[in-house]
Amino acid sequence: MRNENLKCLSQGIASVEKQWYKKDPFLQKAEILAMKRQFPNAVYGYLPDGRMYWQVKVNSVSEEVWHLLAVYNSDHPNGNSVRVYPIKPNFDEIKQMVDEANVHPKIIPHTLRDPDACVYFSLTNVSLLQRACEREILSAVVYIKNALYWITCFQIGLSNQNVWDEFTGSKNQF
Repeated sequence: MRNENLKCLSQGIASVEKQWYKKDPFLQKAEILAMKRQFPNAVYGYLPDGRMYWQVKVNSVSEEVWHLLAVYNSDHPNGNSVRVYPIKPNFDEIKQMVDEANVHPKIIPHTLRDPDACVYFSLTNVSLLQRACEREILSAVVYIKNALYWITCFQIGLSNQNVWDEFTGSKNQF
């Protein structure tokens, strides 16, 4: 993986034997099949610390191609175990889009920073997580689909203050 925007993800001490896919190779095969079925262009790999990731290109509602990186936590499938990072556009480019748009507040909602300060989308839907925990494992596919929803709301919101208010949660703050 070569991307200056996520240099921090490349750092870490190798601990491949502690990764979820070593403990459950069947789950890894299921993840690969599910991702290839939904996103045929997705390519997986491994970070130096052993975490598995997917590079995925998705088309947005404005027909822009977004490059995303979905990184599994080592304890997948427990909890919120996949983080989706924007690669292209990167966080700085997304911030510039917000700054140039005629919307307020000038924030990027639903994002978090990982322990290495890399920005990723906050995609956890509590009711979805509860249903998934009851029935099945949350696949990286679900996180990528939620990232597409984030991108859609973001892009529509940039040109529609009402949508932006809903997306940022600022509707009742003004």
